[in-house]
Amino acid sequence: MSEAPPNPNSNQPPAPGAPGDSAPSRPDWLPEAHWDAESAAIKPEFGQHYAELATFHQTETQRQAELKARKPEDVKIEVKLPEGIELPNGPDGKPLKVTINESDPRIPMVRELALKHGWTQDQVNDLVAFDAIQQINAFKAEQARIAEETKKLGDKAPERRAAVDNWLKGLVEKQGITREEYEEARVVGATAAGVSLLEKLMAKVNGSVPGNLEQPNRTPEPPAKTLEQRMFPKRFA
Repeated sequence: MSEAPPNPNSNQPPAPGAPGDSAPSRPDWLPEAHWDAESAAIKPEFGQHYAELATFHQTETQRQAELKARKPEDVKIEVKLPEGIELPNGPDGKPLKVTINESDPRIPMVRELALKHGWTQDQVNDLVAFDAIQQINAFKAEQARIAEETKKLGDKAPERRAAVDNWLKGLVEKQGITREEYEEARVVGATAAGVSLLEKLMAKVNGSVPGNLEQPNRTPEPPAKTLEQRMFPKRFA
């Protein structure tokens, strides 16, 4: 018995299985994971997936708009070190505090780049932390170098350093050298070889290196600059 063809005036699709009928195929825009080939239909969970995508798009669009609306002063420059970073000790034996030098010429540049490239505050924090860690590592390396040079000077290292420093200060007081020259000589005295050189110069000038390395007639001056002040002015407090 033959079946009647579909009514061309009807808006209803042919019944499944009717002659000439073909099953719907997956739309190009639909991911294969959300297509049920057996029933030739979109899987129910696609609705939830679509809703999640719509929410993400709305949230991301709003986030990008907020980033673009920022002003330079809205980008905070602060040090937030990750856990596990050990700070070096200062002259008092206590860990140093890492601070921001507000006059650092890189700060305006970082803010400008953050606005230009849409960096988040977390990304800026990571950049600042990276810079701080590099400086901390350099500071520790310099501490280790000085400790090694001090070791080369032997048990009398503090006294030997004090002797050449007092001698140089004496030359400044007598106007034999300038304050700037004194600072340069202190740089030379930062190594064991430098201390030895200055001791030889003392011997040439004075006839010998003083046996008593203390000079009680002069009130010792504090060091002009500490290690952290020389390496990172205003970085460590």
